[in-house]
Amino acid sequence: MDICFIRNNWNYYSLATIFASIEDLDYVNPFFVNISDLKNSSFTDGTIFCFSLNSIYYNKNKDNIISIIRFLKKKGNYFFIAGGPHCQYKPDLLLEDGFDIVVVGSGEKSIRTIISDIKEKKDLKKIYQEEVTNLNDYKPFPVKFFHYKPIEITRGCPHRCYFCQTSYLHSHNPIERTIENIVKYVKIAFERNIKDFRFITPNAFSYGNSINTNSMCAIQELLSSIRSIIKDNGRIFFGTFPSEVRPDYVTTDLLIMLKKYVNNKRIIIGAQSGSDRILENSNRGHNVKTIERAIDTAIQTGFAVDVDIIIGMPDENEEDTKETFNLIHRYMKKPVRFHLHYFMPLPGTPWRDKKPATLSKKFIEEIEYLTGRGVIWGNWRNQRMAVAKEY
Repeated sequence: MDICFIRNNWNYYSLATIFASIEDLDYVNPFFVNISDLKNSSFTDGTIFCFSLNSIYYNKNKDNIISIIRFLKKKGNYFFIAGGPHCQYKPDLLLEDGFDIVVVGSGEKSIRTIISDIKEKKDLKKIYQEEVTNLNDYKPFPVKFFHYKPIEITRGCPHRCYFCQTSYLHSHNPIERTIENIVKYVKIAFERNIKDFRFITPNAFSYGNSINTNSMCAIQELLSSIRSIIKDNGRIFFGTFPSEVRPDYVTTDLLIMLKKYVNNKRIIIGAQSGSDRILENSNRGHNVKTIERAIDTAIQTGFAVDVDIIIGMPDENEEDTKETFNLIHRYMKKPVRFHLHYFMPLPGTPWRDKKPATLSKKFIEEIEYLTGRGVIWGNWRNQRMAVAKEY
């Protein structure tokens, strides 16, 4: 049974996770195909096509994806499955677009059930939702068909920010991969010549909260265990891409400990706004002083900092935006960069139906100026254009 995972520039990590969950099935042949190659490739009858979709990508490429599905359905008897964060709120809309099955929530268990149902010729459901409760039950990357990706160490988030899908897509009760399990796969990857190790988690500095009352002890044990395997022949990146840290988890002791083990010279702090009013409205759970304290602590302990900021939050007024830029200006002459995003209403979140605030010409000019100075960077323009199509 051929299982075709459709790659684009956004979805490799999520696809590789699902790929890993089925590679032990001896009757499946999983493989990746770039979406641009679909119409020019040949597939066996009964091939299952798996799409992992986020809202930015799908809203931009919807017409092309629908066209591809219609084209392939004319050529053979295939199955088309949609999963990913875009599917969480209104999965029926994906069925209307031509997908045969939509997966809601985590995909590892659901994809195995779907494949089994197809193999045994059972009646297929339109929507599958089977949650993962133990990350240790699933490999973090494909091992048999080796495709490395950063290791997911935490899934879910307790903070329930209104703009973010993590708590609503997975759970507000996070699950964690154990240190023993992480180390097992680090060793496998290292033996296959992987030298750089990164981790997927919504908040790197919270690791250990569900398996150890002292997060710092758990993080130190994790990092020291990895370092004992790779020694000086590999690199550890923690608290940086593809994860970040919440400012209310940053402490001097934790950062000093981190420096003993990691190779990254920067950490990413998720601030999201420089306005206390917006932070409160979004259920963020910390204030601007906490952000400043976290940035200052990082600098004092020898780290440069990237700060995530979302502009155009719902009901954000000119004074709120000004406060965010005041925060940026306070750190212009320090080793701090600001990664700018534009608010996008995401499926499944409390703010899924909220309209982004308008950004004035004055602030757009300020962004351009600060970008030229190397203070601001990010994909906010494309995000703003994508949102504009919806409103």
